[in-house]
Amino acid sequence: MTPLAFKELAKRLEQTKSFNSGQVSIELSREILSVALYRLGRSGNGVGEHDASLQCDYSIGTLIAWTGWTVCGLLELNKEVMQFASEVERQSASAWVQRTTRVEEWGKGWLVVDGTHVLLAWKPGMMSREHFSYKGFYSMNIALVILPHSLCIVESVVGQAGSV
Repeated sequence: MTPLAFKELAKRLEQTKSFNSGQVSIELSREILSVALYRLGRSGNGVGEHDASLQCDYSIGTLIAWTGWTVCGLLELNKEVMQFASEVERQSASAWVQRTTRVEEWGKGWLVVDGTHVLLAWKPGMMSREHFSYKGFYSMNIALVILPHSLCIVESVVGQAGSV
């Protein structure tokens, strides 16, 4: 993420309900966003709240709250920032797929979907079986729907492991 994109995202998040609609200063918004992105970007041994709180120098409660605020803020912005592909974009993507693959039938497919599992910190109290992934841990699945010719994200989907 570029510094400019980070600053713009923090500015947009500052205006969401999750960040008390502008009651949080821009400096604190940037701090909250950086801590949440650090936590969400970890995997393996460094994924636990304890490790992340030591690294970021904040309490575990603050870390959990700030991550929650950030995720809720991003979900609030989702419909505002992401728009599905127009007919022109769809046709451009379809033509690009045909041209790149040289397989005419593949031109009917004009979207790319890629997803990842985000580990849950603990076993969910409800519907825990639905969140148990084939890799043997509890997770949520996050998928992005992308136009292949421009790499523009047109939709994001959050669901249970294996549901997207």
